[in-house]
Amino acid sequence: MGDDAFAPYGLQSIELDHRPTFDAHFATLSRPLSDYTFSQLYTWRNSLRILWRTIRGHLCVFANGTGDLTLLMPPIGDTGSSAALAEAFDLMDAYNADHGVPDRSRLEYAMRNFSRASMHRGSTCSRWGRTTSTTSIG
Repeated sequence: MGDDAFAPYGLQSIELDHRPTFDAHFATLSRPLSDYTFSQLYTWRNSLRILWRTIRGHLCVFANGTGDLTLLMPPIGDTGSSAALAEAFDLMDAYNADHGVPDRSRLEYAMRNFSRASMHRGSTCSRWGRTTSTTSIG
């Protein structure tokens, strides 16, 4: 599957020249994790099929390693990540429906405080009207 399949969704593969964009967003984190680094994402770019785009000023990193599109980590930015998260779920829902894997949209990894504050594991999220799945780290 080439990059052209992701163009309608505004997604692009991670490349070395994207590092300044990633570093600027990661610099906004008060408690960065090793997973939230450009080098980590670049290393896994082929195995996990790492894709990205900015949504509402937030860095959104997606994975397509198993055929579905998932959000690898919460949107990274200064403020207002709820709107970016909602839009990221809309994007995943559209991609996954178009590719025959509906109901596969999910946030893969979130810091523990994000999970508690925003998306309790296995809880129904009223904003999206579906059960959410997260893996808490940190």
